[in-house]
Amino acid sequence: MTRPDKTRLKLNFLCVCCALGLAMPFSYGWGLSSDQEQELVYTADGNSTIANSNGQRIVTVRDNVFVKQGSMELRGSQAVFEYDIDSNELQRITVTGAPARFQQEPDSGEGLIQGSSDTIIYLIGAQAVIDMTGNASFNQNGSQMQCVRIQHNIDDGSTEMTGPCSGTLPPQSN
Repeated sequence: MTRPDKTRLKLNFLCVCCALGLAMPFSYGWGLSSDQEQELVYTADGNSTIANSNGQRIVTVRDNVFVKQGSMELRGSQAVFEYDIDSNELQRITVTGAPARFQQEPDSGEGLIQGSSDTIIYLIGAQAVIDMTGNASFNQNGSQMQCVRIQHNIDDGSTEMTGPCSGTLPPQSN
């Protein structure tokens, strides 16, 4: 099994939530800024494969997968890491499970951000995106959402949901 040594992720999470076609802004804190400076590590109990295809190196790890960088954690049955062959930069992690799970501690100290869904895609770029699809749920600081799809931006704390959705929002303080 090969580990993506010294791979750096830019942890700027994009949460985008559209409920029944309407955007609903929620105020969530962003992930610890120090997370992006940490090494990405993973463990898996099953077999792994590495393949090159269309300019990408694809690393697949299976069975009881755990991925961690700083306070950011992903868990699931399988994880697929997609690297650009030329730059050796990690571009995307796709985690599947029953369910796949995500969590991260925000800089703001506003409570642990947690999410789960059938599939979690972590897109790495100028703004990294956590895209939770299929039986998606998202929780932080008393707010809970369940939707078909939830996207989360830790950079600005925005969240959008694709419905149908349901959820709970805590009382607002003045």
